[in-house]
Amino acid sequence: MIICERCFCDTEVISVIRNKAEIGDCPLCKSKNVHIYDTDKYEDLSMMFDELLSIYTPISLLPEPYPKSDTSLLKSELIHNWNIFNKKSEADVYNIITAICKEKYEYNAELFDQPVGIQELYNQEYLSKRSLLTTNSWDDFVEALKTKNRFHTHYVDLDLLERFCSYIRKPYKAGEVFYRCRISTEEGIPIEEMGAPPINKTTDGRANARGIRCLYLGDTAETTIYEASQMLFSLDVKSFYYSVVWKFDMHFNCLGIEHSVLQKRKKDSFGTFKKDA
Repeated sequence: MIICERCFCDTEVISVIRNKAEIGDCPLCKSKNVHIYDTDKYEDLSMMFDELLSIYTPISLLPEPYPKSDTSLLKSELIHNWNIFNKKSEADVYNIITAICKEKYEYNAELFDQPVGIQELYNQEYLSKRSLLTTNSWDDFVEALKTKNRFHTHYVDLDLLERFCSYIRKPYKAGEVFYRCRISTEEGIPIEEMGAPPINKTTDGRANARGIRCLYLGDTAETTIYEASQMLFSLDVKSFYYSVVWKFDMHFNCLGIEHSVLQKRKKDSFGTFKKDA
């Protein structure tokens, strides 16, 4: 079966296909002059998908207590729970995975044709060792954050959280600039007041508790202006207001003013039909 890079949205799968350096037309999605992959010639994707599919068990092999309502066909699982395929129908996904994993299909067709489930989801010992939430309960975690301790909870496996966060870290090159915006008066704001707010004015934030200073910066001036404008909900601001944006380096040193602008308060930022609580 011939498939192509545009049949997928998973970056690892796309990379494998591109590394084959084979250009052609895709009969499945009708894309032309793209990187293609022949499942009869290559096995790279087979190894990747075999590992993923190994977490599933066909319904005929699941233990009796396993809830049948939590099973579904493999093609549905791959579409709805994994961001792998680029707008493909269930029929397309079925044809793709049975072509990629043709050897597995030959000796374990039930995995592809029967409803499947993940046994470990109901194995408490397994979950207790591998779950990000130490109680395996999202409701317990939310309640702890709301009513017990927001920043120093024991409901999260910090080692596992660190592993997950490592995948979404974004590196910045030396010399890149960041921005901070504040609602201002016509006179502006002096440079010494553009850093982290003083302790007595520090409120609860995304990464800090009340009274703990934290400097929030954005990678674009536009983002910081939008964030600062959200403060208008709690400030007595008239139709027009001033905002000032300052630049910072990667060591949080203020580099000077980016711009100061008089802006019109948008009526629709509050919602035309928004009513007071």
